[in-house]
Amino acid sequence: MTKISDPLSQERDRAQPGQQTQTRVRLPQMAFQELQTENERLIEENQNLKQQLTHMENRSGEEKLRQVVKVNDEKKRLQEEVEELSKRLSSVTSQQITRNNPAIADLSDPYRPTKLVELFGSLYDNQWTDAFSSFEKKARTEDDVINILREIIKTADSFCTESLLQVTDRIRGYAINDISKPNIRLRGGNGEEYLHASRLTVGIESSVKDKVEGPINDLLRLLASVSGKNIADIFVQRPMEFVEKRFLENETIRESLDTFAKQAVQIIWMMKVQQPPMELLWADPESKYDKQLFSFYVRQGEIVAQCIWPAVLLHKKGPVMARGIVQGK
Repeated sequence: MTKISDPLSQERDRAQPGQQTQTRVRLPQMAFQELQTENERLIEENQNLKQQLTHMENRSGEEKLRQVVKVNDEKKRLQEEVEELSKRLSSVTSQQITRNNPAIADLSDPYRPTKLVELFGSLYDNQWTDAFSSFEKKARTEDDVINILREIIKTADSFCTESLLQVTDRIRGYAINDISKPNIRLRGGNGEEYLHASRLTVGIESSVKDKVEGPINDLLRLLASVSGKNIADIFVQRPMEFVEKRFLENETIRESLDTFAKQAVQIIWMMKVQQPPMELLWADPESKYDKQLFSFYVRQGEIVAQCIWPAVLLHKKGPVMARGIVQGK
């Protein structure tokens, strides 16, 4: 059967090969554009992801840095706490070991017995010599001058001993009486203050009182360098005045003697606040010379003619820290 084509169909058939070619060309172009668009989208998305990743890494780095700083700060704080606790423990241990045990020195104490002995020796080498020299133009014998300077040291020694007893008693009274039986100031309705005390009578055990002595002695040693200056000032005002009136009459050499006296009192005061107190030992005239305790000044001999400077003992009847000086005959 023969197919009969109409003119329109024939025209369409003639035009169809060209259109098919254009369609085939247009399809790859469209696919390329789509791929190019998709590629651009993927590139942009990839860049965005990279930016997000970089941002996250930066945030992670900052967070890590903050954590490192935080850990270091905490480590520093803990180290400081450990150091502080170690110091406190060392201090408490040192106090417990050295308290009332003069044989064991606290090496952190600038006024431990060995240092005080050095200061006392320096007092003799310097201020004693200056005070002695201030009498050169005065009509006094060497023995008289030595006696005056010895009297100053002896008076300073007894003054510091008595002053320490008074100060210790007052501190003990504050620590025991005022703390155990406090008086409290309260404001009344009229605005005036009234002192109120408890009506109870609660006693303190003797064992508790004994435990108070240690902290009192620690406090005295802690403040000795300051209190010693005030004690020395009081000494120059009163006891030293009596010494000068007794020996100097109208002589004008008080400045060098006052300097000597102040230095002596400050050192002796710090000796007396040690636990137990350090001791100054004098040789009696006409006593037998003891080379373990004294050395000679100028003249030698088996008998003591005059004691120039006292020996220093770690405590009463204790070991000799420094020998004294005597004139022999």
